[in-house]
Amino acid sequence: MQYQNTEVQEICSTFEKEYKAVTETVGLVDLPWKKVLALTGADTQSFLDRMLSQKIIDLKPGEGCHATLLQKTGYMIADLYVLYFKDYFWLIVDEIVREKTLETLNKFIIADDVEIQDISSDWKILTVIGKDAESYVKTKWNVLLERPYSHREMENSIIYKSSHAGFPSVDVISLQKSLMDLKDIEPIGFKTLNTLRIEACRAWYPFEIGEKTIPLEINFQNAISYDKDCYTGQETIAKATYRGHVNKVLVKLLIEGSELPQKDAEIFLDDQKVGWVTSACYSPKYSKNIVLAFIKYDFKDLKSGLSILGKSGTPLSVYSI
Repeated sequence: MQYQNTEVQEICSTFEKEYKAVTETVGLVDLPWKKVLALTGADTQSFLDRMLSQKIIDLKPGEGCHATLLQKTGYMIADLYVLYFKDYFWLIVDEIVREKTLETLNKFIIADDVEIQDISSDWKILTVIGKDAESYVKTKWNVLLERPYSHREMENSIIYKSSHAGFPSVDVISLQKSLMDLKDIEPIGFKTLNTLRIEACRAWYPFEIGEKTIPLEINFQNAISYDKDCYTGQETIAKATYRGHVNKVLVKLLIEGSELPQKDAEIFLDDQKVGWVTSACYSPKYSKNIVLAFIKYDFKDLKSGLSILGKSGTPLSVYSI
């Protein structure tokens, strides 16, 4: 199947086996839609600090962070991970926004000593994910990554502590020509990872994240610094945080009944439309169908009384989890 114009394997064995591996031990997922941009030059750290929503200027080699690249309006251009090495930075971005990220960053390099290269074709990204992911990494490589996005170089590879779903995960970035041997771990397909991220209420492109998404709407507060100098989009984020709020927020809803709602299905409170579905799946964790949905801010704390318009036009009762 296709995801973000890349080929992904929907199921590697069975969904039940894969889900059990992640929730009880550990599994391995190929992430072909994750791409690598390399930035070099004396001004790279200050340039990224000026461009991104997270505080980059205080990072030290071996550290990293979750950040966003925003428009002046506060809408997202890219969701990304930042990895700081001794003489360069890497940005891990989704394929769907790779070209836009390159275009935007290059546009704002004026007199800065910064050079950006797309090195995605040289590297492959996988993630070790599951309840025992960190102990697997500690046993296999004698490495303990204590902080999110901290990273180490080893065996023509880089490993870093990532965050893809509600379980610990460590991404492995290996040279295409010398992939790290990870044959001792259960392969996990796209369907299982997608289910886990919906259960964890994690926003993904293009379901919850697009050109009209503000980070605060999708619970990306950990990608924003509130005590740094100016960055593009800061005014909108500050206003929404300190003087108001966003118009909608991402929530997780439990569905009564066996019907799985379609993407963009409308959500109502009585006769009033208050939101829409972005993602849906059957959840082994809750033993029911669940959805991620955008709900208007004033209705975000409702625990019951909502309904989703089903395929047949019949309302489906939903409850906030």
